[in-house]
Formats: sequence, structure tokens, C-alpha cells
Amino acid sequence: MNAPISWIECPAWELDFFALPHRIPWPSDVPEEGATKQPFDAPSLLRAIETLEETDPASAGPWTGFLNAAEHIQDLNEAMQDSEYVQAAELLDHIEKAHPGTPFRLFHSAFLERQNGRDAQALEMYQAAAEKAPALGFLWSHVGGMLGEAGRREEAIAAFKNALQTNPNDQMALDGLVQFRVAVKLFRDPKDPKSVVYVPVEQYRQMVAQQIEPLSKEPDQLVAFAEHQLREGLTPEIGVQALEKALEIRPEHARTMVALGAAYRMTGQNDRAIETLRRVTELEPQNPWGFFHLAQAYNAAGDKAGETQALDRVLALDPNFQQAIGIRFGIDPANPSAEVENQIAAFAEEKSAWMAFLVASSIARDRGDLATSQKWSERAYAIKPDAEEVLLHFSSILADNKDAEKLGEFIEPAVRLGKYSKRLDWNYAQALRQLDRTTEAIALLRDAAAADGTPADFKQAAAVTIDFWNGLLANGEVALETHRAGALRRPVLLTLDDGDGGVILGGGKQLPADHRFPFRTKNAGDTEVAVRFQQGQTGSEPAPLALGTFTVSGIRPAAGGPTNIECFTGATPEGALRIGAMQEGRKLTVAWSAPA
Repeated sequence: MNAPISWIECPAWELDFFALPHRIPWPSDVPEEGATKQPFDAPSLLRAIETLEETDPASAGPWTGFLNAAEHIQDLNEAMQDSEYVQAAELLDHIEKAHPGTPFRLFHSAFLERQNGRDAQALEMYQAAAEKAPALGFLWSHVGGMLGEAGRREEAIAAFKNALQTNPNDQMALDGLVQFRVAVKLFRDPKDPKSVVYVPVEQYRQMVAQQIEPLSKEPDQLVAFAEHQLREGLTPEIGVQALEKALEIRPEHARTMVALGAAYRMTGQNDRAIETLRRVTELEPQNPWGFFHLAQAYNAAGDKAGETQALDRVLALDPNFQQAIGIRFGIDPANPSAEVENQIAAFAEEKSAWMAFLVASSIARDRGDLATSQKWSERAYAIKPDAEEVLLHFSSILADNKDAEKLGEFIEPAVRLGKYSKRLDWNYAQALRQLDRTTEAIALLRDAAAADGTPADFKQAAAVTIDFWNGLLANGEVALETHRAGALRRPVLLTLDDGDGGVILGGGKQLPADHRFPFRTKNAGDTEVAVRFQQGQTGSEPAPLALGTFTVSGIRPAAGGPTNIECFTGATPEGALRIGAMQEGRKLTVAWSAPA
């Protein structure tokens, strides 16, 4: 009679994940090919282990522990999918007791540590898992991702390369190397996102260098090609070579010289940058930009006298050159100085320079001296009343000072002309809002958003702002816990009277993030409901962070029982929790209050 099981060699990666031998028991009535297919036929293996325990318990060895652990795996998967992380941690403890020391348990425990904001512990577990099963590339990819977030560049690169040794197509590892500029992501067909290929930077450098000669017949294209290489930062030396070739073709071409001078500066060739940019100023002595680039080259070379002389020439040609004003007078944004402000104001008076007055006004504003800030902005307006930069700044200062009379006298007529960009509409609406003239501010934004040719991003920003001003959106004032890479450290959940509610935004979710969920009033006839939130689950460490309560009002009660509404939740890029609510397509009023 045939034995009920046989022993076969199986290459499945899952065996390493569960710290099992590759010589496995297998049911005799199941073809051996089933042990090599994907997904792995785990039920057949478990059946063979059960048979082994009955027929030859002495040979069961590590298989018994795995069999006992397997009882919890389905529940673990469901807990993970439902973001029930406290329950998942308990199930992992059961798995560890039944079948200890597996990369499987370490991998999932690392994920849970990450949800609780304990990145150092998560990294240790990912590393331990990878060391136990070094042939599993995805473990190394997770190690590399966390090392990268921690700023440990070289270690992250090594981990990603380990991943690729076992799986050359590991997407996480490939994208990690691209992020660290060790590899380049290219598309064979720009219209086909699936046509992507990854090449090492050295190979990419060779490919790029071969494009210089074919482009030499079109100097403008050669310059554009070079500037792209410099912006990308992967092959700046190729950008320099391309610009040198372009200048060889057009020796007296000022734009090419400016680009080459900047390229020399970016690649640390400061003497060559200065020499090249001096030649630009000789060719175009009335162009302030040539002298400004020369000033930057002197600065990179540490030549303060040369930089100052070049900046003085910039301001002699154009006293409203904002960047030159800031550098020449030594503005320190972190430490606004009344002395520097007065020096700039004196220069503005001498040169009748409206931009210099705006700069002085900004410094006064940063110092908290709004009266002086308005004085300088009025001087700028007197010189250049039709400049949009002046109107934008002036409107903000007048709003800060609650000067409704001058807003109406100077800014409103310019807005009504309709010849300026939407930025002026936006600033004036914000000013009206500061003056508690919200109805007018909303009407202005609505009209601006409805105008022909209004950019889509302005329309969206206007719609969100109007909802806030109408009380239909609210932001919480308790900051969400986020990773440095801009993701939620722990999940955001509803807080219920009898314990945790459902997960609204999962831990690790990249910001901005959003989610919609249904909510019911407690009682029939309720027109208002309180929705509370927390970050982190009860029973986890650290304890959950209370995020406050959002009160939703204006609900129309349903007949005969509690009422259903729809809530939409967002986590902004700045880490604030944002809430809105609707009932049958009608937006409801929302207000936030701090945690008790």
C-alpha cells in the first residue's frame, strides 16, 4: 500500500518566510507540481502535516508548530485588512508561541510597530527578518525604505541592492535606487506607463553623452538639453560639456554664456564661472541679469568684494531687482532688522524704487510694526500704483491694519477693473474676510471662480475656502502624528462611547489623504451629532491621541428612527484633520472643539 505522504524538495519562498525546511511532507494523492505553483498550495501542506502527526509523530519536528500557528493566520489577515492592529498583535503573539523565530512574525510585527510610531523598533524587526531569510528580497526592500526615511543613504542603497540580487524586478527596491539617484527610470514609450526600464546612473550617463554630437546642429536644442541635465542633477558634467559645445558653435552668444557660467558655478568651477560671466557683462553691459549671475559666481568663490560690486551694478541698472536688494542689504528672514529696513527704505527713497519699499514693508511687518509697514507700502503705491505686486502687498497690509477705508479707496477699484490675475481677487477676498465682511468675500471668490479662463486650481481653492467660511468644513487644531516622509504614523479612528470605532485613515497613509464613511445619529429626531476622533488604537503603546470632536448640525431627522449622514475626512499636507458632512447631497454645518 502506498504511504499517505511523501517527502519532496520544494523551492517555495514561503518556506523561508515561515522558517521551514525545503524538504517538505506532501500528500501522495496530490501531484508534486502543486508544491511549486503560485500561489503556494498551503492547504495541501497542512493536510500532509496532519497526516504526519498521526502516522509518524517523531518526524513532525518543526511542522507541528507551523500547523498550530496556521490556525491564526486567516484571523491575522482579516485583522490586518480591517486595521484591527491590537487584535493583530495578540494573534502574532499566539503565532510566535506556537512557531517561534519566523521572519513572518518579525515582518508583521515590524508593520505594527510602524503603526504605533515606533520606527526604530520596526527597523530592527525588518532587519532581523531579512537576516533570517536573506533570499527574500521584499524584506530587504522594507529595510531599505526605512533606512532611507532615517537618512541613512548608503545603508539604504545596500539594502535595495540586496533585494535586487534575489528579485531584479523588485519595484520598491528599483524606485528606492531611483530616489537615491543610483538608477534612472526611463520610458521606452512616453505614452505607455508600462514601458518603464531602470538603468544604472553610469549607463545613463553614457547614453546621455552620446546625444551631444547629434544635437550640435541645433544650438538652442543643445542648450535646452544641457539645462535639463543640470536641473535633473544626475549628469551635470554632461550639461557642462553640452554648453561648451554650444558656445564653441556660437562663441559670442550671451544666453549660452550665462547658462555655461551657471553650470560652471554649480559644478564648483568658480574661476571659469567668473571668467565666463564677466564676458557676458562686457557683451551686454546694460543687462542686470548678467551682473546678477556674476555676483552669484563671486559668492560661490567666496569673493565678497566682487559680489558686492556686481550687485551694486545690478541695482544701478534696475533698482527694483528684488533678489539683488535682499542679498545686497543682507536680509535675514529669521531676524528682521529695523536697521536693515531703514537702509533699504533710504535706498528706495533715493532711487524711487517701489520694490525696495515693498521689501522694507515686509521687514517691518515681520517685526510686528504694522504702522511702519503700511507707511512703506503706501510709498510703493505712490510710485507704482498699477503694479500687481504692489496691490497684492498693499491689500494684505491694509487688511492687517483693518484699514477698510483705504482698501475701498485703493484696492477695490483695481479689483473691479478685472485686468489683474486671480491673485488680486484672492487677496482682496481674504482682506474682506479679515474685516468680518464674509458675505462680500464669498461673493467675490464665487464671481472670480466663475469667470472665463479661471485656472482649475483657483476654482478648487475658492470652493474649499468658501466652504470653510460658510462653516461647511472644519479643521482640527490637534496636529496629527506624521512621519518625516509625510505619512501618518498611526491610524485615525472614530472614538465611540463603548470603545474604538472603525479606522478612517490607515497608519502609513501618505498625506494628503481622504476617506468617506457613513454615520448615524443616536436617536430619532436628532438634528446634531458629535463625531470624535483619535489617532492610535486603545490598548496600543503609546496611548491614543485624542483629536477632538467635530459637531455636525443642520441634520434633517429621518422618519421613524436614527438618521444617516455621510462624513468625509481628510488629512491635509500640513497634518491637520479636516471634516465635512452631507445629507442627501446637502452640505451640513461642521465645527471643531478641543478634546475634553
